[in-house]
Amino acid sequence: MPKEIWDGTHGDFPREIGVTPDDASNVMPTQQSVQAKADKLIEDQKQVLARINGSLREKIVPWAMIPWSIWQQSHAKFLPAVYP
Repeated sequence: MPKEIWDGTHGDFPREIGVTPDDASNVMPTQQSVQAKADKLIEDQKQVLARINGSLREKIVPWAMIPWSIWQQSHAKFLPAVYP
């Protein structure tokens, strides 16, 4: 939402429904912010894998967490691009 929306009486309605000028839903995503979020998710996944693999004799890979039914759908070609 443009900053001008919050000036005067126009800003009353968004405030009444709980929306604020700095609310994350008001921020237009950028390539950098989307990439930062993806990097954080990948790092979180790596930490989970390290914790799991630390207690296993055989190591698992991220692909092992994806149900086989997903690999049989149209998204299967996309998956290797997400986590090489």
